[in-house]
Amino acid sequence: MANKRSPFNTTLTLTVADTEYPYTFPVGAVSLYLKSRSNYRIKLSWQSGESGTTYFGVGDGSSYSEDGLYAVGGAPLILYAQCPVAGAILEIVGWRA
Repeated sequence: MANKRSPFNTTLTLTVADTEYPYTFPVGAVSLYLKSRSNYRIKLSWQSGESGTTYFGVGDGSSYSEDGLYAVGGAPLILYAQCPVAGAILEIVGWRA
């Protein structure tokens, strides 16, 4: 039987500049694709409080993808994002197992 995946997609609007916003992935998320819909670099981290200092980023025209995700010990998978400019939008597309 083929490996079946179901897609999900959403956006995360970073309303206030330099403020960390969390996004909790749906249970069973196994892969993701992230892209900035804005002309600004969005800072991303897997750890709360670190999106402004220890981060990876996506900017205008770039994207980030990851396959083979899993939450350790059943904990929720949370991504933290922020941008130095208010109103930036992060596009989130993923797949559940």
